[in-house]
Amino acid sequence: MAISFDRAADFYDNTRTLAPEVSERLTAEILRLGQATPDTTFFEPGIGTGRIALPIVERGYAYTGSIFQRR
Repeated sequence: MAISFDRAADFYDNTRTLAPEVSERLTAEILRLGQATPDTTFFEPGIGTGRIALPIVERGYAYTGSIFQRR
């Protein structure tokens, strides 16, 4: 049996979001720790709704995420 969380995604983001200044610091730290260059590609297993990925993508980095689903 598959469970879809599509209907819950907006609620999840609205109740578990990061403040803009926290998101900015987190993004900057990820890029610093990853020693990101313009050629860096990110991969995130279990990307969920993309709240970590989107700010990195908005800065122009390539990003691939995967969602795991039990069957």
